[in-house]
Amino acid sequence: MSTQSKPTSPRAYAVLIHAAASQEDRKTAIQACPADWRDLALKHVAIAEQRDAETVRQREKLRPVQKTKPIAPAPYQEPQRIRGNPEVAALHLAGLRSSIKPSSEVRA
Repeated sequence: MSTQSKPTSPRAYAVLIHAAASQEDRKTAIQACPADWRDLALKHVAIAEQRDAETVRQREKLRPVQKTKPIAPAPYQEPQRIRGNPEVAALHLAGLRSSIKPSSEVRA
């Protein structure tokens, strides 16, 4: 209120109270209001808050509903059968066979 002139009506006080950013500022503005105007100013503040709430409700009604798209499952893909290299497979099999049963006998 120091940058502005002192309010001259209950509505002007209600504007200051309604525009207050924090609860502390609001309490300070209410205390600054003359006692005989305080009830009327608080009634104006209540009306302004109801109008704000009604405006929010109207805007929510006009807001388009956000549609969620269902997640489509990926189509099943058959695994591709790739023929291996027969020479490499034969070498691996030979290595496995030799580790299980050696081809030459060792006598001590």
